[in-house]
Amino acid sequence: MKQHNFFFLVLSILINTVLIQANNHAFFWTPNTYSERYLLHYLNDQNIIKIDINSYPIDLTVLRDAYQNINQNDLNFDQKKAVNKLKKIVHQPHNNLGNIEIQHKSQDFFTYFLNATQVNNRLKINLPKSYKKYHANLSLNIQKDWNNKKELAYDNSYIIRKIKKWAIGYGSFEQSWGPSWESSLNLSTNAKPFPHVFIHKNTPSSFKNKYLSKLGPWTIRTFLGKLEKERATPSPFFHGMRINFFPHPTLTLGLSRIAMFGGGNRKVDAQTFINMFFGRDNVLPNNSLSKENEPGNQNASIDFRWQFTVNQKKHALYSQWTGEDFKNGLYPFKFIRTHGLEGKHKNYNYFLEFSNTLCKSSYLGFGPHPGVAYNHPIYPNGYTYYNKSLGHTIKGDSQIFSLGIIYPKQEGEYRLITRYIQKNLLLSDRSVEKEHLTLTIGTSKKIGLLILDADITINRYYYPFSLRNDQTDRPGGYTAILNLKLRKSF
Repeated sequence: MKQHNFFFLVLSILINTVLIQANNHAFFWTPNTYSERYLLHYLNDQNIIKIDINSYPIDLTVLRDAYQNINQNDLNFDQKKAVNKLKKIVHQPHNNLGNIEIQHKSQDFFTYFLNATQVNNRLKINLPKSYKKYHANLSLNIQKDWNNKKELAYDNSYIIRKIKKWAIGYGSFEQSWGPSWESSLNLSTNAKPFPHVFIHKNTPSSFKNKYLSKLGPWTIRTFLGKLEKERATPSPFFHGMRINFFPHPTLTLGLSRIAMFGGGNRKVDAQTFINMFFGRDNVLPNNSLSKENEPGNQNASIDFRWQFTVNQKKHALYSQWTGEDFKNGLYPFKFIRTHGLEGKHKNYNYFLEFSNTLCKSSYLGFGPHPGVAYNHPIYPNGYTYYNKSLGHTIKGDSQIFSLGIIYPKQEGEYRLITRYIQKNLLLSDRSVEKEHLTLTIGTSKKIGLLILDADITINRYYYPFSLRNDQTDRPGGYTAILNLKLRKSF
């Protein structure tokens, strides 16, 4: 972590000296509201732009190029209205040095894709710079976590070199892989970002080979980082790769792989990486692996998003499967899953989503395997970074049903989201440990020069009768969670 902080101290000097005359443009962008994400989906589904909308953050240079290639003469009124909203995103004011953000969350609770507040209080200052093919962002975070520990962090800082359709760099920024509106199964924004080197190809383009070209345009992103030292197996490597294909204008396919290996005194060499890459990471009777030289832990995911039209309105089905434990080193066979439906009805947008993180055999969900998802004996802390899940916010052996209704406004939105969560499925008495029924009411709106994001969540939690020792046990109760963000450009 000290080396990580030293790097961003150097980046701070670079931004304030060498790049002082550069453009104040960010390279990465993640939607601040549900409406902004729906906007990208609408433009993609209308074939007005074609970018990867299932991997975040988004490369703003790719989004700007997509905007500049739009022929507005062929658009109808609604499409032109959407393109004008996109213009505000891609054309940030040149005279802005950066932006400042104040965050407050009253209680440590489930964190979702567009509500990624991993600390109690935070003052964040972003200073983006772009100079020719170089891009950098210095993000200063003065924050206090749930243990009242105060720190200066550089989360969401990065430095990048763009080479044609490719980008290579180093940074520590939030990522989300997959089509889920709530939380990705294999890489989400639930935990704070970890430092890593990365290579991205964010501009969709097709293979020149006549057979591979049938897969359609594709994008890829890969990274290699290290997790924290303060864990049972210190400083393990963390590697990920994701490929997206667009085989049809209505269909997007994604393939992802995440691996945790090394750490502590565990051996890391070329053979370790080869074994990990080819899925040879489980001790089996027919291989030479042992608990001592087993590479580590990994998962593989496949996801899709398919859009369709009903009564001239665009809707989409999406799903993600993440598999643990590679059978014979070839393919995963214990799966967790997410399924969802999104779209527009009259003047509002909606999403309906279900996720289950109890591993089951095969895609069809036979035979439960409790205690498998996000766990591995080599890494007692599990699939976490500073005790926060790197995958789905509900962690393993749980499930969640979500319904979100978003009403977009000219400058902001209103949102209503209800969720039903069951934690720790399949305990010894085949019950659940705890249940939550939540209702979130929120808004995003411009107030003078400020942009306000405000959510209040009412949480009804309770314990099943099977887990109460007698009738005097408290059955549950209510909590209220307030989440506030104020943003301002300067």
